[in-house]
Amino acid sequence: VANLSLTRLTAAEVPDLVSRISSGTALGAQAVAAIVARTDGVPLFVEEMTKSVLESLEGVHPDDADAVTVPVTLRDSLMARLDRLGAAKAVAQVASVVGRAFPRDLLVELQDSDPPAIDHALDLLVRSGLVHAQDGPGSDFEFKHALVQDVAYVSLARDVRRDWHRRLGALLIARRKQGADIVPERSARHLTEAGETRAALAHWEEAGRQSMANSAYLE
Repeated sequence: VANLSLTRLTAAEVPDLVSRISSGTALGAQAVAAIVARTDGVPLFVEEMTKSVLESLEGVHPDDADAVTVPVTLRDSLMARLDRLGAAKAVAQVASVVGRAFPRDLLVELQDSDPPAIDHALDLLVRSGLVHAQDGPGSDFEFKHALVQDVAYVSLARDVRRDWHRRLGALLIARRKQGADIVPERSARHLTEAGETRAALAHWEEAGRQSMANSAYLE
């Protein structure tokens, strides 16, 4: 299920996929019909909406399964899933400012939070399937797909997003001064998103000079 392609399914095939994703949990006929109608046969959409419905069924009596509301769009489904994660949603929002992939230690330093609290939130995000843990070096975690990151990102108020970009830009600059291998365009992009245009210019210029030195003219 995790590696679903975007090949469209027929209306007759969608209920079978819903059944496989739900692992035997019976969904009401109306809920399945709504998933069929709203996902247009795209497996990724079927997976996310089915998981959203399953999460909303927790604590609901089986006889009331048809009363569960099925999200109208995939974005609505993802937002509902994030909302149900409580405090972990805030961690996902900050992570979305960092990028599609993000390291744990950067979140801890950026949010100035208790590492155990961040770890608990990340564990919830991974168990929800919205975030994947990475085994290799570099970034520790990655949003399942870009749309999850986008939904978490746009759920932040504009001023709040700008503040997180400003803080992240400053943090990356400080790390770079301490010898961390961070390319200047990263801090430049976050300062630009924060509206700190003048501060960003010096870093964009440095990134340009580095690209020219490497004959990477397009970059």
